[in-house]
Amino acid sequence: MKSKQLIANLRGKVYVSLSSPAEFTETRKERLITLTKELGELGYSLTPEALLYLSDLDMTNIMKEVIPHLHEMFHPGEVWKPLYPGFPDQVISKTEKELWEDQHQLYDTMDYDEFLKNNPWYTEEELEEIEDSRREFHHPEKVLGVMNEQDLLNVFKSILASGNSLHAETREELKWFLENYPDFELPEKIPFKETMCVVMSYRDDYKANDINDILRYGIYSMGGNPELVNVPKKIKSISWRRTADTDNKEWRNLKASRKTRVAILSRIDEVVSNRKLNVCIPDAKKFYGHWLLLSERVHPGEYSHKFPNASQFFRVLKSKSLSKKYKTWNSMLQEKYNSGEDIVEIAKYISNRPGEFVRRFDSLLRRCMSDGREFEVMDIFLGTSGMKNKTLLELRNYYEKRASRCPRMISKKGTSTMHQLEELEPLPIGIVDTVRETIERKILLNIKDSVKEKDLEDKVVYIDPEISNIPIPVAMRDKLFVVPPCTRFDIPEDKKYIRMFIHWIQKGVPEDLDLHAYLYKDEHCNRNIGWNTGTKFGTIAVHSGDVLNREGECAEYVDIDIDAAKADGWNYVVMDVMNYKGRGFDTLDNWLGYTTLDKIGSPSKTWVPKNIDFSQKISVKDDKIAAWIFDLNRRQAILIGVGLSGIPINYGNQNQAIIKFFAEPQKFTCYDVLMQWYKSRGASIVNDKQEEHDEEVNQSDVILDYTKILEILG
Repeated sequence: MKSKQLIANLRGKVYVSLSSPAEFTETRKERLITLTKELGELGYSLTPEALLYLSDLDMTNIMKEVIPHLHEMFHPGEVWKPLYPGFPDQVISKTEKELWEDQHQLYDTMDYDEFLKNNPWYTEEELEEIEDSRREFHHPEKVLGVMNEQDLLNVFKSILASGNSLHAETREELKWFLENYPDFELPEKIPFKETMCVVMSYRDDYKANDINDILRYGIYSMGGNPELVNVPKKIKSISWRRTADTDNKEWRNLKASRKTRVAILSRIDEVVSNRKLNVCIPDAKKFYGHWLLLSERVHPGEYSHKFPNASQFFRVLKSKSLSKKYKTWNSMLQEKYNSGEDIVEIAKYISNRPGEFVRRFDSLLRRCMSDGREFEVMDIFLGTSGMKNKTLLELRNYYEKRASRCPRMISKKGTSTMHQLEELEPLPIGIVDTVRETIERKILLNIKDSVKEKDLEDKVVYIDPEISNIPIPVAMRDKLFVVPPCTRFDIPEDKKYIRMFIHWIQKGVPEDLDLHAYLYKDEHCNRNIGWNTGTKFGTIAVHSGDVLNREGECAEYVDIDIDAAKADGWNYVVMDVMNYKGRGFDTLDNWLGYTTLDKIGSPSKTWVPKNIDFSQKISVKDDKIAAWIFDLNRRQAILIGVGLSGIPINYGNQNQAIIKFFAEPQKFTCYDVLMQWYKSRGASIVNDKQEEHDEEVNQSDVILDYTKILEILG
């Protein structure tokens, strides 16, 4: 369930409803101190601006919605018990409030750092407990800024303007916005198709002009995937025990109510009326199977009098004799190939459809290279306008590793599961570098062209260099985490150990989750730590032990001594988790994460995570996940979140492929995107926070809200 406070919190802020500072009464003081103390227990604090502008209702909502959410992040599975259950009526005692007032004049001095540093309301026992906890665990200190109503609507605008897929969390936010802001003026064009489908399901007034957009909307309305992935009647169910064909629940569950049928057919009828059959039929033939499936569900013949254009469209499309006269673009292209037409002329023909040209560019380039004409197709690429940044990024990421024998790993539409493909013969490094630089230049030029005015002239903007650790977010739809995959998190220098963990709650159904750590020097030297390969590796790695079929809270973890591992020559550690019951991680409450420690005790089968660096509840259909790579030499945790369903044990060659594919730092990142965007708006850029500046963009701003980058990319 979303709310204004939870949307703000996901971006490191609190929602404030007041436009001017609140009256500072005795009651307000008591409530603010109580709220601040509750947040302080979780390592969070409020900016002075938040203290001034929070209404009583805002504070109540933070207490009821945000603090339980934060508590679950840092204490997975543990039920939150508020210090003052009756808030806002039950608050900190008068004596404690007076002590705070005597020692701090916050609203006179606004010395908020000093106010947080001393925290006089803690008892001696509480202070001792907190200090012990902080000695054992790295606990992040985070300050929550403010988000007002306009800032909230800007989040909505960013989501609508994003030209790439959205994470499930963001899609839920989009639905919340559409439900709660029914009169919000929508943009004329929504660049990403799935976002458009969500909008169409809530707003009848939003019109789509492409016939296949209506198909996506129809499949989505029935509960299917608007990416138009194949939906077979039977699927293979794979586990370590058996492989069998089973009924595909997704196919069976695609159903349309009478209201849904009318909504779909009315939109088809309107598009066919506007664009005519000679345009709609060739486009629809590209997804012929999906149109047949939709036809089975919406029964266009029953509505032929009400929607005659839609009825005629389906009749022609499904008739081989009637539809064959409508040639598709792909069939005309194939005729050119079959006739032996010059490959460069074919490239020119394809370039009339910029999106298709980007998708087919690698094939065209390799064909031209065999004739020594690669620079001719490069010239066509340079001269082609209208390429979208989404497809350019996909092509650029493909060429990132095209000059080496790096494994190719892809995820199929509609799943987070990665599949390893056969290696391709490497292309010459000069060609690869030229192509990659050309693609990057086109992306940056697209960003520049999208800026309408120089609204930041004479302004100085600080851009945090650490943003270069954040890859450009693409294909977020089926990712495990809201954070872009391959984002790097620095491991504090004062922490000696990494503890990677899986934590779950068993309720009646027997569970068997197994955590492994895969240590890697090179392709000839690696070591696996887990229940089936040894739970201890000298002083370098220790597994907590196998936990099997135990009721209640369960956890497994592996501790890695960073310096000992580096001294012995180990470079990377991969963390992966397998559900040996063959079920997906969506069948039980579980949390995946890691923490960094300065000391560890003996392995314990009863440990549960608290005060951790990163954790997230996992709900995917995969039964195996590779969650993290730890780069020991750079002291960085690399978030990957890769589904690996169907592989029964921790195969070394699989994890080697993951390391080779994901471990190298990205060369083209969110930093490049932001640099171009601010420069295009007329700003001067600085990288040192000590220099004077008018605006700043920090690493946390990008990590906490990836949709802003997608909005810039368009």
